Amino acid sequence: MDFVSFVDIESQKMFTRKVQEFFPNDTVMGEEDYDSAKDYSKEEHLWIIDPVDGTLLYKRGIPLFGIMIAYVHNGHIELSAILLPALNELYYADTNGAYKNDARISVSNTQELSSAIIQVSNYSLHNFFTNAEMFRGFSQKIGMSFDSYAGAYALTACAS
Repeated sequence: MDFVSFVDIESQKMFTRKVQEFFPNDTVMGEEDYDSAKDYSKEEHLWIIDPVDGTLLYKRGIPLFGIMIAYVHNGHIELSAILLPALNELYYADTNGAYKNDARISVSNTQELSSAIIQVSNYSLHNFFTNAEMFRGFSQKIGMSFDSYAGAYALTACAS
């Protein structure tokens, strides 16, 4: 269920143009124009973008889609950002920490798996476990789980 919309393609083009305008020697690796023959790991200055993460949700008017961008310098992530435009939320992280709309955030301090809320792709979980009994055993150990179908939203849903 990998949907691509006109908005995905045009957003990818717009972002690539802006990077090339301000950083003409940098490389852009985008979801919509990814070149599988290229070794992006060798790039000194690399921008990675998913122009619309959660396209299915976007197309259905569900506001849990986002834009994900990262800047990688010599193989090290220096900056990453997730914009959830419909929720008016910007999450970003740099070498100094992580932020939501300029307020510092951190990972949960929950100590017990049974008290945690875990965002997990049900598709991935079912494929990870080799049988239903293993999956049932894992699912009984966690507190709550949900699948948002959009990584951009999922990565920010439990930030505090």
